[in-house]
Amino acid sequence: MALATSPITFSSAVVAVAATAVAPGSPIPDNCKEVILLNIGTVPALYGIAAPGAAALTEGTNASRIPAGSALTLAVGTIATRGIMDQAQAAGSGLVFAGVGGTPTVNLTYINVFGPLV
Repeated sequence: MALATSPITFSSAVVAVAATAVAPGSPIPDNCKEVILLNIGTVPALYGIAAPGAAALTEGTNASRIPAGSALTLAVGTIATRGIMDQAQAAGSGLVFAGVGGTPTVNLTYINVFGPLV
């Protein structure tokens, strides 16, 4: 992990194989407090915490749905307050995406803070 040097940074996750979880191109910066997820694909996407390359995510079990053309905001908290997400990343897992009946693309916008990371 690393600190972002601008207030907003971007990444994307392109699901190339329908039943495989993929990680974003850039990990969540340590000073990120919110992540905006925008599904620009034409099929729903799932997001959850798992190992990249793992079997497909399961809605309601280890993942939630982002409808096609929709966006949502995750309040992840800065590195000092993330808890379960950081434990997962230490174990080789992290925020991942999968498709529902296709191969969506999810654009991520990281909202970063500066100053004390509390």
